[in-house]
Amino acid sequence: MRKVLASRLFWGLVLVLGGVLLLLDSTGIFNGDALFWTIVIGVAGILFLWVYFSNRDHWWSLIPGIILLAVSATIGLTTFLPGFGESNFVGTIILGGIALSFLFVYLANRANWWAIIPAGVMATIAIVATLSPFTTGTASGGIFFLGLGITFALIAVHLSVQDARNCRNRHARGLSNITNGYSVFFLLHFEYSKR
Repeated sequence: MRKVLASRLFWGLVLVLGGVLLLLDSTGIFNGDALFWTIVIGVAGILFLWVYFSNRDHWWSLIPGIILLAVSATIGLTTFLPGFGESNFVGTIILGGIALSFLFVYLANRANWWAIIPAGVMATIAIVATLSPFTTGTASGGIFFLGLGITFALIAVHLSVQDARNCRNRHARGLSNITNGYSVFFLLHFEYSKR
């Protein structure tokens, strides 16, 4: 089973079959309901995760595996939980799934420090999207820049642990300070504009 899941032919056939099913569904020849797509996309996500758990060197498979599970959960929740489709949590689950996938890539191999950037950016966008009904544009901008600042601060911490003389550490700290400065500006502007 491990050789089959690592085979390029297998994944090529899965992609072609998935594309044919989506084409037939969009043209009306095949009518897959939400339960069908929830299961198919969920199984595809589980197969990608199986690739990672059968060989930890295939950390890349965490990205499509977790994202597909997030999409599957979103389809299922939107279909079977009344009112969920109108909430802001649809985008939050998908963006959170993307963030989580990159976080797990970093946790699987600390040499993949670059994965902190998409994890932090996607988590920040998910938070901003969730809070958007409760905040104004200025506050959302402040939250966005604060999230970016925290992301770059995490990179600086990681790089300083790896090598204290690393110049990338200085750049990450500088980006963190700049984006955190922007967040303070936006949040102060929001606070003073309410008066």
